[in-house]
Amino acid sequence: MSRKKFQRKRKIEVGILRPEIGKRIRMLRGFEMHQKEFGEKLGISQSMVSRLEKGEIPSVELLMKISEVFGKSTDWILKGKE
Repeated sequence: MSRKKFQRKRKIEVGILRPEIGKRIRMLRGFEMHQKEFGEKLGISQSMVSRLEKGEIPSVELLMKISEVFGKSTDWILKGKE
Protein backbone atom coordinates (compact mmCIF):
# COMPACT_ATOMS: atom_id res chain seq x y z
CA MET A 1 0.00 0.00 0.00
CA SER A 2 1.38 3.40 -0.90
CA ARG A 3 2.13 5.89 1.85
CA LYS A 4 -0.55 8.31 0.61
CA LYS A 5 -3.25 5.61 0.63
CA PHE A 6 -2.14 4.46 4.08
CA GLN A 7 -2.33 8.01 5.47
CA ARG A 8 -5.76 8.58 3.92
CA LYS A 9 -7.03 5.23 5.25
CA ARG A 10 -5.57 5.90 8.68
CA LYS A 11 -7.24 9.33 8.90
CA ILE A 12 -10.60 7.81 8.03
CA GLU A 13 -10.21 4.91 10.48
CA VAL A 14 -9.13 7.06 13.39
CA GLY A 15 -11.48 9.94 12.62
CA ILE A 16 -8.86 12.61 13.28
CA LEU A 17 -8.81 15.78 11.23
CA ARG A 18 -5.59 17.76 11.69
CA PRO A 19 -7.06 21.25 11.19
CA GLU A 20 -9.72 20.49 13.80
CA ILE A 21 -7.11 19.46 16.37
CA GLY A 22 -5.37 22.77 15.79
CA LYS A 23 -8.63 24.68 16.27
CA ARG A 24 -9.34 22.89 19.55
CA ILE A 25 -5.83 23.56 20.85
CA ARG A 26 -6.28 27.22 19.87
CA MET A 27 -9.57 27.25 21.79
CA LEU A 28 -7.79 25.94 24.89
CA ARG A 29 -5.22 28.73 24.64
CA GLY A 30 -7.91 31.38 24.39
CA PHE A 31 -7.34 35.00 23.43
CA GLU A 32 -5.66 36.24 26.62
CA MET A 33 -2.77 33.75 26.51
CA HIS A 34 0.18 34.04 24.13
CA GLN A 35 1.66 30.94 22.50
CA LYS A 36 4.81 31.32 24.61
CA GLU A 37 2.82 31.27 27.87
CA PHE A 38 0.76 28.29 26.67
CA GLY A 39 3.97 26.47 25.80
CA GLU A 40 5.50 27.23 29.19
CA LYS A 41 2.50 25.62 30.91
CA LEU A 42 3.13 22.49 28.87
CA GLY A 43 6.92 22.55 28.82
CA ILE A 44 7.15 23.08 25.06
CA SER A 45 8.40 25.89 22.82
CA GLN A 46 6.31 28.61 21.22
CA SER A 47 7.16 27.15 17.81
CA MET A 48 5.74 23.76 18.88
CA VAL A 49 2.52 25.48 19.99
CA SER A 50 2.35 27.12 16.56
CA ARG A 51 2.79 23.74 14.84
CA LEU A 52 0.07 22.20 17.02
CA GLU A 53 -2.33 25.02 16.18
CA LYS A 54 -1.62 24.39 12.50
CA GLY A 55 -2.70 20.77 12.93
CA GLU A 56 0.37 18.77 13.93
CA ILE A 57 -0.77 15.81 15.98
CA PRO A 58 0.79 15.89 19.46
CA SER A 59 2.75 12.97 20.89
CA VAL A 60 0.92 10.75 23.36
CA GLU A 61 2.87 12.32 26.24
CA LEU A 62 2.01 15.84 25.13
CA LEU A 63 -1.61 14.92 24.49
CA MET A 64 -1.88 13.60 28.05
CA LYS A 65 -0.22 16.75 29.42
CA ILE A 66 -2.63 19.03 27.51
CA SER A 67 -5.54 16.97 28.81
CA GLU A 68 -4.28 17.14 32.38
CA VAL A 69 -3.38 20.85 32.42
CA PHE A 70 -6.51 22.13 30.67
CA GLY A 71 -9.07 19.61 31.93
CA LYS A 72 -10.22 18.33 28.54
CA SER A 73 -10.39 14.70 27.49
CA THR A 74 -7.99 13.32 24.91
CA ASP A 75 -11.05 12.36 22.83
CA TRP A 76 -12.14 15.99 22.78
CA ILE A 77 -8.67 17.19 21.76
CA LEU A 78 -8.39 14.64 18.95
CA LYS A 79 -11.98 14.16 17.81
CA GLY A 80 -14.08 16.91 19.39
CA LYS A 81 -16.08 14.40 21.43
CA GLU A 82 -16.39 14.48 25.21
